[in-house]
Amino acid sequence: MSDAPPEAPPTEPEVPETPEPEPEVPDEGGGDDDSLEGREAKARREARNLRAKLRETQAGQADAIASAVSEATAELNDRVATLEGQLIEREAQLAAVGKFRNPRDVTHFIDVNATKPEQLDEVIAKVLKERPYLGIADNHAMPQGQQSNGRNGAANGQDAGDWLREQIIAKQASRG
Repeated sequence: MSDAPPEAPPTEPEVPETPEPEPEVPDEGGGDDDSLEGREAKARREARNLRAKLRETQAGQADAIASAVSEATAELNDRVATLEGQLIEREAQLAAVGKFRNPRDVTHFIDVNATKPEQLDEVIAKVLKERPYLGIADNHAMPQGQQSNGRNGAANGQDAGDWLREQIIAKQASRG
């Protein structure tokens, strides 16, 4: 035989035995669902609960939005830094055109990120003085990609594409 604690049974019967004070004292926390006051109290409780849930959701969304914005900002800053570095390299390569045989070599021999754009010509001249084999041998030489490959057309300003086009047209004219 088990003995139940004497405190638990007396508290449970007291609550159901006193239903009369509830209708007389309007309580926002409880009330009869059939009465107007009870429905009003229930609606207020639901509204309070919904407002609390809304605040929690808004706070969570604000944190998520702030996190997403900071991630996107960091990603964009990284991308901008990369593009700025590429832009500096391209500017250095442009400065090396006509001076280096291959203008792309300028980024191998010069730290273009540490060199100011105003000093780039001086630094290129210094590198070419130390390593003359990187530069164009004489004033008549052309940078890489613009050589004539020994064809006569390049001497009068004609590139390989124009020469080939003229050769095809001449051959077609001789057939027809």
